[in-house]
Amino acid sequence: MSNWSGLIRQLELVDEDSIDDHVFELYSERQLQNNLGYFDRSKNTISITLPHSQIDLTITQSLTQLSNQSSNSSSTGFICWQSSIFFTDWLLSSSNCPIKLNPELTVLELGSGVAGIVPTILSSKSKHVIATDQKHILKLLKSNIEENTYASMTTTTKSRIDVIEFDWEDVDSGMFNLKSIGVETPDVVIACDTIYNEYLIPYFINSLRNLLGDQSIAFVCVQLRDSITMEKFVTDVVNDEMLILYTVPSSLLNEELRNGYVVYCIVKKII
Repeated sequence: MSNWSGLIRQLELVDEDSIDDHVFELYSERQLQNNLGYFDRSKNTISITLPHSQIDLTITQSLTQLSNQSSNSSSTGFICWQSSIFFTDWLLSSSNCPIKLNPELTVLELGSGVAGIVPTILSSKSKHVIATDQKHILKLLKSNIEENTYASMTTTTKSRIDVIEFDWEDVDSGMFNLKSIGVETPDVVIACDTIYNEYLIPYFINSLRNLLGDQSIAFVCVQLRDSITMEKFVTDVVNDEMLILYTVPSSLLNEELRNGYVVYCIVKKII
């Protein structure tokens, strides 16, 4: 964690004594969005421009798969969610953003969805970028990354990009897939809008627990919807024997994230 000590000093610790106050402040001080958080679910092909960094992307979604009720797998990943847009734009363009990426880092996104905005954009900022999701998402995810990667490159340097299956409910298989591409623990784990279902929270936290090494850090961007779900997530992370939870102060977020979102940083406890 020493590599991230400067960042950690700028954050606010969330512990057992501050959970209630933290959640209350989120829902009383940050203007909530009156929407579910998707970018556009009216068509299969959408054009996106990151508000501040002005990077243009063309994303292929699958509205058919989104509305597929016969599948036992999650379908939310088949459309693009605004949290990925705002979080990535904040990383790239905000002078207040305390997160400084460098070309020596290996970055993994949990739950990339088909849009793959985070791995696509960060492929020009990192040594190795890994996009992950459930198996049924991967084909369209890989296609979108390939279509948009070169358009988003700001330098001639091309990092390595991998797309692998990582189902939170089958962490052992996910870790096997990660090791098969030569990675034990990524330096940075990113997750955008993955906290929306109470059932999945323990599996998501277990995935973080397995992915994070002593020098790793996770950034979790969440749209504020149901306060009960949010409180469960915060409580479960705080009570986890292996993890420490911090939150990025509102003053360090851009306007988009201050209005209805929260960004957490999670690291492993040094034992």
